[in-house]
Amino acid sequence: MTFDAGASAAPTPDILKALKDADLKVTFFLTGKWCEKEPELVKRIAAEGHEIANHSYSHPDFRKISDSAIAEQLNKTENIIVKLTGNSTKPFFRPPYGGRDKRVLSVAGNQGYTSIYSSLDSWDAFKKGITSQQIRDRILERIQGGDIVLMHCGSAPTAKQLPELIEKLHQRGFTIVKVSELVASN
Repeated sequence: MTFDAGASAAPTPDILKALKDADLKVTFFLTGKWCEKEPELVKRIAAEGHEIANHSYSHPDFRKISDSAIAEQLNKTENIIVKLTGNSTKPFFRPPYGGRDKRVLSVAGNQGYTSIYSSLDSWDAFKKGITSQQIRDRILERIQGGDIVLMHCGSAPTAKQLPELIEKLHQRGFTIVKVSELVASN
């Protein structure tokens, strides 16, 4: 279970509460700009034991910017998060919009990063007007073991449905883990 943060932070406390209530630790992919606006939330995410990974500084499509601009996006965010939490975002990053190709992966790799995509998008940032029930149903209808589910910190419908989704996933025998744990288990 992963959460990208780049837009609104308003639903994030409810997301963190649902995760804490379920005693779960997951991975958050944060943009540098979001971190600058929400330093206390970044500190809370880290303090509660969640994994923080890099999602760029300002969310550009990495396929459309230069190698040096990619490196700058990753390094700027890394520095902000290290300053706030004392923890590195390495080795994981998620390119904005999923925008990756051989060049992007090579530049990121030279900066010490491995790209993490998602295998199941909740559509909470994609489909306008999506309801919490539609998000929950989309995930529950498609989920398979080993999936990396993409959700967003700025989605109020995600925050609303998260406690029930977690409960239903557990009832089906799924274990929810951080990306690092999933990668290590493979």
